[in-house]
Amino acid sequence: MIYNNLEFPNLPNRPYFYTNYVSTIDGKIMVTKNPKAYWPIGSDVDFQEFINLRTYADVIIHGKNTALWHRTVDSLAKKEFQRARIKRGKNSTLPYVVVSAHPNDELIPILENDTKQEIILATVDDSKISAQLQKYVTVKRFKGNIVDVTRLANFLHKKGYKTALIEGGPILLGHFFKQNLTDEIFLTIAPKVFGGEDNNTITMVENTLLLPHEIKHFELISSEIVENELFLRYKIK
Repeated sequence: MIYNNLEFPNLPNRPYFYTNYVSTIDGKIMVTKNPKAYWPIGSDVDFQEFINLRTYADVIIHGKNTALWHRTVDSLAKKEFQRARIKRGKNSTLPYVVVSAHPNDELIPILENDTKQEIILATVDDSKISAQLQKYVTVKRFKGNIVDVTRLANFLHKKGYKTALIEGGPILLGHFFKQNLTDEIFLTIAPKVFGGEDNNTITMVENTLLLPHEIKHFELISSEIVENELFLRYKIK
C-alpha cells in the first residue's frame, strides 16, 4: 500500500476531516454527460488506495449525488474490507453519512441492506422523508435550508468519531473548505486529459468560490509515482 500506517491527530472539538480524489492532468474528476464512459479515471492501484483510505476512517461522508453513484453499502459490507479495518484497530463496520437537504426515495435502492450497517441521513428540518426510506437510515435534522457542516462536525464529534473521510461530492466538499474543516487531501493525478465543453465536466470543488483572503493553503507531505500516476498527500497549513 502507498498509504500505510497513517497517523491522524485527535482534535479536541471535532473530527479530523480528510478527503480523497482522483483527477485528470487537466483537473477533471468527472464528466457529467455519459459519466460511466469516462470511468474509471484512475488505475487499479488508485482504486486499492481508495479502499485503503477508508480503513482509517471512523465515519464516511457522501453528498446525495455521490451516494447515488454507487451502492457503497455493498463495498462496506465486504468481509475483506472489514478485516482490514479490524487490523487498523477500527470497528469492522464503517458508519455511513449521507448529506442531503432534499432526500427522496431515489436513495432507497442505494441504501437498503440487510446488514447492521449504520447509515445516518443528515438533512434539514423541513425535508420530507418517506417511511420506506426511514427503514434504512437514522435521520438527523439540522436547522436552515442546507445542512450546516459545522453543526454536522459537532454532531459527529459527540458520537465519538475522531477521523472522518469526505468522498464528495464537490459541492459538499466546498462547504467543508468554506468552513475551514478540510484538514488533508489525498489526490491521485491520472495521466489523462478530458478537456470539456458546455460545463459538462466538474472539478474537486464546485459551487464555492473562496474569496482571496479565504484561499486555503496546503503543504505537500508525501508524493509517490506508480507507473504514470502521481499520488499526493497534502495537509492544511
